[in-house]
Amino acid sequence: MGIGPAYGTPGGGAGLVDGDKGDVTVSSDGESWTLDHHTVTNAHLSDMVGPSLKGRQSGTGEPADLTAAQATALLDAYTTSLNGLVPAPGTAAGKFLKDDGTWADLPDVADNAVTNAKLADMATATFKGRTTAGTGDPEDLTAAQATALLNPFTSSDKGVAPASGGGTTNFLRADGTWAAPSGSSGIPTNTAVYAVFATAAANTNVLSGSAISKLIFGTEVLDPAGVFNSALGRYQPTQAGYYRIAAQVFGSSTAGQLRLRITKNGSTEFVAQIGVNASFPAAEVDRIIFLNGTTDYVEIMCNAGASYTIPASVDTFIQCQLVYT
Repeated sequence: MGIGPAYGTPGGGAGLVDGDKGDVTVSSDGESWTLDHHTVTNAHLSDMVGPSLKGRQSGTGEPADLTAAQATALLDAYTTSLNGLVPAPGTAAGKFLKDDGTWADLPDVADNAVTNAKLADMATATFKGRTTAGTGDPEDLTAAQATALLNPFTSSDKGVAPASGGGTTNFLRADGTWAAPSGSSGIPTNTAVYAVFATAAANTNVLSGSAISKLIFGTEVLDPAGVFNSALGRYQPTQAGYYRIAAQVFGSSTAGQLRLRITKNGSTEFVAQIGVNASFPAAEVDRIIFLNGTTDYVEIMCNAGASYTIPASVDTFIQCQLVYT
């Protein structure tokens, strides 16, 4: 700031005295005026063109208004030991700044380094795969989507079995198709389901003379389908077909002639007449008959020439099984 010497006051009065004059300090002779520290505000500075910075590019001298490029050129570059500006990437497009201040490709993930824990969470019952056409990111697949990707079973390839279409008579063939086995028509696959074996309970069967009595087999040993009524001594399966019906009685006394009957719906189908004695007080009957799987039922009837008691015994039984449909 150019400030001239102090002039005397008119009429020969005294000049400006020395001392602190606010933001300015005057020397004792009035020849030197000095600005105090920290008194020049931004408003006191000359206007600047924006955007620009106050600085100086080289040498010692007055401050200058610098452009952004000029100011950037003055700042330190980033290094391992200095804070600073990131260096220009040049032709390093797609690269990343390393800690040594250079540009480089992002290092590849090492083989076998990505564990299951590092993968994104998956929903329950899903698989990693890809169903979208073309190459791309893996996808989380449902069970149905994963199944659709697997090879179907064929005569030459292991794989997923084709849908059967339902039913109970077809089987998967070696050529990958479902069909009924050749020559198997009528041979049932569920014979065990309708099998029944029951024995006589304690003294529930007493024959009196020639009267025909129904035998009650109160102890069920086998009846998986629940088709035998032990209280009635009645076998009534729910599958139409031909059934083997066999029964045996073993009495505690001799009765001369013993007649054992298989009845269907209350009518006699087959009669076995046996002469019993002390050496062999037993009779048996065995027959294959057709039952319609709905209303048909089988019971065992018996009569003797004299009183004949059938005690609880595994030797007195009824046995039934499906043999043909």
